[in-house]
Parts: sequence; C-alpha cells; structure tokens
Amino acid sequence: GQVEKFDTELTLITQTLAENQELRGLLFHPLVAREDKKAVALKIFSAHLQPVMLNFLQLLFDKNRGNIIDLIQGRFHHLASKLQKRLVVQVTTATVVPPEDIEYFRERLEREWAMGLDIEQHVAPEVLGGAKLKVEDQVIDGTLRGALDKLRRDLLNS
Repeated sequence: GQVEKFDTELTLITQTLAENQELRGLLFHPLVAREDKKAVALKIFSAHLQPVMLNFLQLLFDKNRGNIIDLIQGRFHHLASKLQKRLVVQVTTATVVPPEDIEYFRERLEREWAMGLDIEQHVAPEVLGGAKLKVEDQVIDGTLRGALDKLRRDLLNS
C-alpha cells in the first residue's frame, strides 16, 4: 500500500544522499538558496517519487529541515515495519557485511523469531570485530569492543 511506497521512496532519497556526498553537501549547505535546493531535488528525484513525496521534500527545504531527512526516514521505516508486524534489527559491524551474508543472517533470525525482519546495517570501525544487534530496546553486544570493555570492568572490580 501507500505506507510501503513512502517507505521505499524515503529510503531511495537517503540512499542516494549517502552514496553521493557532493549532492548531500549541496542540498544541506546553509549558504545554498532554498529555491536552488528545491530545483536540484526536483530534477534528481521527480522521475522516481510520487507527487506527495516530492511535495514533502520541497516542504523540508522550505522549512530549512532538509538535513533531518535521515532521521525522518529511520523513524518512518521503524513505524512502517511495526505496522507490517516486522521487526527492525540494527546490525553494527566494523566493516561492511556483504549482502549475501546479511540475507543469510536475516533468514536465520526470521526462522528463530518466527517474524519478518528488516535489517539496517551500520558500520562503526570502533567495534573492532563481531557484531552488535539492536532490536527495539534490546541490545545484544557480540563485538570485540564490548568484550574488551567487559574484561576491563571485571579487572577493575576484582
């Protein structure tokens, strides 16, 4: 339905901006005029977005809120997943995990939890190795950084 379309379109916008830092810099730069930002966004996205999403994007630029599109997309995706009875699992790793590994991981967790999952991958070199999972309010820390921090706490407490 419409929720899925909006979710897909917001994801398209944020992925495009993540992949093109020059475009991101232009659209979020405070010295670039609103009308110029709107014109660039319209030119790039008009063939791929519904009119209502284009209007929303224009409104964000009108209100100088274009820079929060990532936050909006993340929150909308979370709410859309809840509506579709899907869990959003945030996976944080030190390096990018290949798509086939993410898919394998998703399928195993779906079988185990008997629920549809959407996996959001985040890269954070400071985790050093392993993975940290966040599912709603629960965090499962299987990172090397987490193990080292626990070891340090244990040594300080003994």
